[in-house]
Amino acid sequence: ELTLAIDESVDFIIEQCKLEPEADANLHVILAEILSASSVLKSEPQSTDALPRIHGALENYAHYFNHPDWAAAHEH
Repeated sequence: ELTLAIDESVDFIIEQCKLEPEADANLHVILAEILSASSVLKSEPQSTDALPRIHGALENYAHYFNHPDWAAAHEH
């Protein structure tokens, strides 16, 4: 299930996070949006709002972080 995978991935990211405070704060805003949208998807599987919110949060990641190959990995 997508929401379970999201929750597990976010938990792993938080456990492994070793960012500087400013970067950490930006990442937590992105992760909070992803978790919020995931929660909507859990309670309303037919939501037309949740997946675009997750996609938008992932797009915001690219705005705040210089992650090599990020765009290439998510252009599909």
